[in-house]
Amino acid sequence: FVATLQGDTVVVYNLATSRRVRTLAIDPWITALDLHDDRWLAVGFPDGSVHLWDLRTGGHAWGVRVSAAPVTAVALMAGSEPAAWADADGALGWAGPAGVGVTVAGHSGRVASLRFAPGSGWLVSAGEDGAARVWDADRLVLRHEVREATEYATDAAVDPAGRLLVVPWRNAWRL
Repeated sequence: FVATLQGDTVVVYNLATSRRVRTLAIDPWITALDLHDDRWLAVGFPDGSVHLWDLRTGGHAWGVRVSAAPVTAVALMAGSEPAAWADADGALGWAGPAGVGVTVAGHSGRVASLRFAPGSGWLVSAGEDGAARVWDADRLVLRHEVREATEYATDAAVDPAGRLLVVPWRNAWRL
């Protein structure tokens, strides 16, 4: 599935069939989104909130204010309704229907990306402080760090086996 923002509407498409699966009217100023399988769409907003929609029903499952800063990244783990989030001040944490869970000071500036490493229990973050960090997803304990002191880490990706981390920096990338 892929989600696109069209005006004040998020449209979800099935890539295998090229068909529109769901159309959701959502605030047009979205700062982050992630979708998982055919079930959940997580959305971050500049007001510091994270919301989750059920793609099967089109219903709003929950929303919670997680930060005073804009949410800049969200990530959903397989089979999980809570969402990981990160903000413009470098914090990251968990949010769910019961509210905000564990929160840590993850980076010294804006977090550009959050990704789950498949089957590993790791959450990967990339930030403008030049670091890509690997966290224990349950407790948000730092496990590994890769850094380019003079570059902005724009994203992070993990291979399906959860063994390789690819980090593109503003002017280079590392494997």
